[in-house]
Amino acid sequence: MQKAAEGSRLEMRALGARDYAAVVETYRQTPRFVVELNGRPAESIGLEMVEEDAAQAAHHGAQFVGLFLRESGALIGVADFVPSGYKGRPSQAWIALLLIAEPYQRQGYGAEAYRLIKDAIFADPVVETIGLGVLIKNSPALAFWQTLGYQHVGSTVTDKDGREVVILKQDRDATTTQVEVNNVLQ
Repeated sequence: MQKAAEGSRLEMRALGARDYAAVVETYRQTPRFVVELNGRPAESIGLEMVEEDAAQAAHHGAQFVGLFLRESGALIGVADFVPSGYKGRPSQAWIALLLIAEPYQRQGYGAEAYRLIKDAIFADPVVETIGLGVLIKNSPALAFWQTLGYQHVGSTVTDKDGREVVILKQDRDATTTQVEVNNVLQ
């Protein structure tokens, strides 16, 4: 990601080592994601975890980005996405992570962050589909993505850690209406 993308309240920009301490704090503000959903102990939330996430994103050709409040510059979220070429398919993108810190959830920041990611992905005219996986036990995330127009693809799969994951996708021609976005904002 070369330059920052801006929404009405958020700025999305690439994360670098200078941002990692703020990412640690964002992760710590979202313990359910780290502990319950990813099975990592709370004490594992640290600089090493962020460095590992960034390295894994780079290895997969993903963009590891921060979601910052435009007004204050505070980091409130993190995303990790492959903008094109997922699994060698130029028309396929993949969102590996969209995390908004718990104090900022259910205020529309997730929908705005998604809009920034979607715009960045679909800026490439070759990309036709965005896919993602949601842990089956993460019902709030599943509802969020479905409200944004994502559809189930086949059945669930089991990830490398033995957890059930629902695969969702959205095609370029599937448009998210403002009504759907407003439903997420409520």
